[in-house]
Amino acid sequence: MFPLPLILLSALVLLAAGRDLAERTIPNRFIGLALLCALGAHLLAGSPPWYPLAGLATGLLLFLPLYLAHGMGAGDVKLMAAVGTFAGPVLALQIALATCIAGGAVSLGFLTAPRANRHSTMPYAPSIAIGTLAVLAFTVKPA
Repeated sequence: MFPLPLILLSALVLLAAGRDLAERTIPNRFIGLALLCALGAHLLAGSPPWYPLAGLATGLLLFLPLYLAHGMGAGDVKLMAAVGTFAGPVLALQIALATCIAGGAVSLGFLTAPRANRHSTMPYAPSIAIGTLAVLAFTVKPA
């Protein structure tokens, strides 16, 4: 059985990816609810209190430079912070790396699609979802 925070994390990234694809936005209330769920899930799982906070800081700090360089939206950075809150600092680092690889592959497809508008922005939550689910599939073993 997988730990509760990681089950909820899988649902979070899939919902965020769907929303980002459909509306090109990830609402703040969605991220806020995700953060509360992550903290509650870690509390129920008996994680040390610093663990989800360290994950939040890891996710936030890894993608914040991309936002500051205008390469990513604020919602994507906040989503990665929420992912880190669920996953913890070590998995957040792995997920960020896998997300960058997925994002590169998705962007190539986005730019080479027949009707690609090179002036439009690419929704990045699907790449975060792909990176997250890949890391969970290959690194987390059921108990």
